[in-house]
Amino acid sequence: MDFKKVNRIAKVHHYKKKGFSNAKISRMLGIHRNTVRSDLQKKPKEAISWVQSLTTRERKLDPYKETIVNWLSDEPELSAAQIED
Repeated sequence: MDFKKVNRIAKVHHYKKKGFSNAKISRMLGIHRNTVRSDLQKKPKEAISWVQSLTTRERKLDPYKETIVNWLSDEPELSAAQIED
């Protein structure tokens, strides 16, 4: 689980309870103000389940990872465009 995201959501809720505006929270944490708004809509339990769901998604290239790694080990100078062709 990505504890950084859970921690960020907790900080957003903490600062909001202290009375800071969304814009101020975004500047303090270095995140977009829409992310602050999105984080405030999540309750703590929802936030944890949301973060857990992020780690279970499969990437599009996962089935081809071994093939791509083999290509790159054989020819380390290949570019992404050459691999795509």
